Amino acid sequence: MQWLLSRGRWPFLFLVGAITLFLGYHCLQLKVDRDNRSMDADNEAQKAIEAEFEELFGERDSILVAIYRENPGSDSSGDLLGEIVAKLREIDGIEKIIRPAATGSELAESQRGLLISENKSMVGLRLLLAPLDDEGEQLSHLIEEVKSIAASYTGEDIRVAVTGLPVQKFEVGELLRRDQKMFAPLSLLVLGLVLVVVTRRFSGMGFPLLVSVITICWTLGVYALFENTLNVITSLLPPVIMTISVATTIHIYLDWLHGTEADPRKRILKAVKNLYRPCLFASLTTAIGFLSLLLSETPAVRLFGLFAALGVGVSFFLGVVGIAVGLSFLKPPRNGVGKGPLDHLGAAHRMLDRVAEMTVNHPRKIIFGALLVGALGVIGAKQVETDTDLLHFLGPDHPLREDTELIDDHLAGISTIELFLKQTDGDAIESSKALADLQDRLRSVPHVRKVFGFPDLLPELAVTAEQSGVPLSEILTRIDAEPYLSETRTAARISVFTDSIGTREGKDLVKEVVELAGEVLGKGFAVHPVGEFYRVIGGITVEELSCRPCFDSRGDWDRVSLHRLRASCDHPECGPPASRRSHDGVCRNRS
Repeated sequence: MQWLLSRGRWPFLFLVGAITLFLGYHCLQLKVDRDNRSMDADNEAQKAIEAEFEELFGERDSILVAIYRENPGSDSSGDLLGEIVAKLREIDGIEKIIRPAATGSELAESQRGLLISENKSMVGLRLLLAPLDDEGEQLSHLIEEVKSIAASYTGEDIRVAVTGLPVQKFEVGELLRRDQKMFAPLSLLVLGLVLVVVTRRFSGMGFPLLVSVITICWTLGVYALFENTLNVITSLLPPVIMTISVATTIHIYLDWLHGTEADPRKRILKAVKNLYRPCLFASLTTAIGFLSLLLSETPAVRLFGLFAALGVGVSFFLGVVGIAVGLSFLKPPRNGVGKGPLDHLGAAHRMLDRVAEMTVNHPRKIIFGALLVGALGVIGAKQVETDTDLLHFLGPDHPLREDTELIDDHLAGISTIELFLKQTDGDAIESSKALADLQDRLRSVPHVRKVFGFPDLLPELAVTAEQSGVPLSEILTRIDAEPYLSETRTAARISVFTDSIGTREGKDLVKEVVELAGEVLGKGFAVHPVGEFYRVIGGITVEELSCRPCFDSRGDWDRVSLHRLRASCDHPECGPPASRRSHDGVCRNRS
């Protein structure tokens, strides 16, 4: 330390400057995770289930575009819809567009409200997104292009609304990043003013703030070197590091400021000797607290804990060694001799003195009080519930919230729990009755707006034929149930459309839905909740439910009924029998 305070000062400053420039460059190259993938829980088993679900049913993250007309019959909605679809197809990153088959035809009861509202004033387009491999920049451009197209068609009697969980996550992330750009400098300003008031010296403000800035630069520079991107959680690193990095520096600075040694170097060494052990202990406990976040299943939380701990270590090093070198360039003040570091604060100082005296004179009372507060804290912590609501996080006048609420008023909405049902014995599903019964039960569950599954794809003739004993395998030879029934018929999917609710109510709803599936189906099925909304909820461990086999086939197919069923399946806008229909009574664009 003696060498650092004399001949080693300039080499040390040169080394710190070089490291700061190097890491600062990488800090400026830091990218932003715009789709917040690292916010998803790192659950390999669930990821495998999601991958199997996507492979079987071709499901992807999606964006919903809805065209709303106050007077739906005032103009040709088909031409407008086709024009918007044509422009959306040109956007890179959209894999498929699901659109209504015919806005003018009569829809089955089960299909109303999915992509066409009851009064036909709103028509929806579901954009299935292709897998994106970048840090969300492509998704960002895609969302901006979709919003631009929507804005270009919005007028006096037409409104084109855009929503979806990818849009909501993107918008929330953008708002947080915008706020941090404003509040980070503001926090630096407030911190600087407080330091000036406490120390009454510009050096008392400059040294701690300089340590904070360098600590942030080093931490984020190392973060960028490992090719990490900033997300909603890790973007909180700068304000957190800014706060904790001041502690060591200000303690050593105040001890030096009000020291009694006349010799400058001895004064610095005494301040460091007095405080480096307690500061080290405080830094270690803080770092251990952050490192405990490594136990989280969410990658973003683990990254935050790891690099916050790194920031604590860097701030301790700079707060002890860096401040000592910096103080060696200053002349110790004479007017601080014999005075306490906070004497000038008057009433505040006297209050702090009384607290200090109480901790020394009444240790048992302090320990008892601390234990009591700790116990109350534990009890209170158990009552804390996480409730992430991406929609209501936005203000009531935010365009995305207005668009989402408008769509929720007319269509089934965007919050969907997908039930992935797999036959555990590997046999094919031979009856739709059990799944139809489950869907009927699910429709009565609170917060459930709409339920759709492959039984809803069966025309009335097919249902009648199945009830009379015709095998389901023969019925499905002419009906495309691919979006809701696997090709081998060993797995099925039920979409449960819900209200726009937060994760707390969402978790309860998922549990109720899965328990109801087990009750209705019995044994023989594994029930997995999947999908975008379930990933937002996250963190639920739902045991696979086994249900008894309840599917059997009986009798022979009525050939006349089969012929009538085939004839009734040719939708006017779906084209020839080979055309496929989606779960919404819609055509799949396969351009």
